[in-house]
Amino acid sequence: MAEHKAIYATLGLGPNASEFRGKPSPEVDAAWDRVTQTYLYPMTKEEVIKMGNDPEYAVLMPEEMGFGKGHYAGFADVEHKIHCLDVLRKEIYSDYYGEKKSPL
Repeated sequence: MAEHKAIYATLGLGPNASEFRGKPSPEVDAAWDRVTQTYLYPMTKEEVIKMGNDPEYAVLMPEEMGFGKGHYAGFADVEHKIHCLDVLRKEIYSDYYGEKKSPL
């Protein structure tokens, strides 16, 4: 006869559940807030082109941000993807967060 063993993983809401899962709460929001900080990195026009992007479609950073003239906004793709996951999470619970809490 086969033996069965209970295994807890982060996919559920058991005792080992991830702090990022569950219904909306201040604790879940705090966990997401820690990892959804998107930092902008200044890039020159040459760097934008070197990455295979067209500067015409890149975001030019205002000089007031302190990076000088002619710098474009860059960010890590993983930060963008985590941000998008958080936006989807909030859309699922739009009754809690409101429909326009986080722009897409």
